[in-house]
Amino acid sequence: MQIYVIVFAALYAVWMVCSGFIEPFFLGLGAVSCIVCLGVARRMGVIPLGRMPFYTRLWMIPYTVRLGWEMLKATASVAQTVWRVDIQPLNPVLGWVPMQQPNDLGRATYANSITLTPGTVSVTVEPDWVQVHALDSEGLISLKEGAMEGRVRKIAG
Repeated sequence: MQIYVIVFAALYAVWMVCSGFIEPFFLGLGAVSCIVCLGVARRMGVIPLGRMPFYTRLWMIPYTVRLGWEMLKATASVAQTVWRVDIQPLNPVLGWVPMQQPNDLGRATYANSITLTPGTVSVTVEPDWVQVHALDSEGLISLKEGAMEGRVRKIAG
């Protein structure tokens, strides 16, 4: 039961930060939407009912901080690309990036981390590869270096 309270609190906190509404009506709607999401997640079986391993908790904090930093850098790069004076055509690329994730959680986390980073989108996920669309080849090259993939592997076990 405690895990459901923690997941609800996390969902509700994210909802409040993203929505910015503080009127009682909207707070109620946010709570209802979080309860519905929690019910769907419970029915899908994606909420771990056991205790989370210590190494996972240990690696989640630096990974979250690093992902936030990568998102800020990518946002600045995309903004610079969009706002530059010498309007040059974009050179988007579509390519496959190797991954060695041990389980589905690792593959999903890695693919979502790529999509969260501005300028890159995960298109297809295969057991050992993820197809990525990037605004320029630099985004694809940095993913192929494997730093983000290695950090996700530490979390996924």
